[in-house]
Amino acid sequence: MNHAQHVLNRLAIADREHQKEAGGRFLLGAVKYVCLVVLAAFLSDVVFHLHSGWRLALLLAMIGGALALAAAGWYLAYVRRNRLEHIARFLETRDPALGSRLINLLQLRGLAEDASLAPLTRELAREAVEGYAGDLTKAPLEKLARTDALRHQFRRAAWALLGFALVLAAFFRVTAVEIARFADPFGDHPPYSFT
Repeated sequence: MNHAQHVLNRLAIADREHQKEAGGRFLLGAVKYVCLVVLAAFLSDVVFHLHSGWRLALLLAMIGGALALAAAGWYLAYVRRNRLEHIARFLETRDPALGSRLINLLQLRGLAEDASLAPLTRELAREAVEGYAGDLTKAPLEKLARTDALRHQFRRAAWALLGFALVLAAFFRVTAVEIARFADPFGDHPPYSFT
C-alpha cells in the first residue's frame, strides 16, 4: 500500500493548495465590500454629521469586520480540510484523463480495510488500489488543484480598489475631512459642510 499512501498524501497536499486558493479568493472577493462599507461610513457622516461616539463605533466595527474577514480567510486557507473524496471529485472534473480512478481508489481502499468482508474480497480490493495508485503516480494532482480563479479575483479586487481611490480623489475635500474625523473621533474636526 506504499503507492496508495503516496497518492493519499498527494491528495492531501492538493487539498491544501485548493484551500489556500479558496482563502485568497475569499479575501480578494471581500475587498469591494470593504470599500463600500468605508464609503458608506464616510457618506453617513457627511449627511448626518455623526456624533464622536457613533464615529468611534463605526471605526471599531470596520476594524472588527476587517479582522473577522482576515480570520475567515486564514481559516479557509490554513485550517479547513476537505474530505479526500471531495478533492478527488474536484480533480477528476479538472482533468478528464483521470476518469474516476481517484474516487475508485478511495472507495476500494475502504473495502480493503473493512474487516467484515471476506479475506479474498479485501485482497482483491488491495490489488485494485495498488493498480490505481500505480496509474496515478505521475498524475499532476497538486498542479490540478490550482486554478486561474485567484488571478481573476485579484484583477477584480484591483479594479474595486482603483474605483475606490478614484471616488476618494474626486471628492478630495470631503475625503480629507472624513479621514481626520474617523482617524481621531474625539478630536476637534468639524463635519464637512457643503456651504
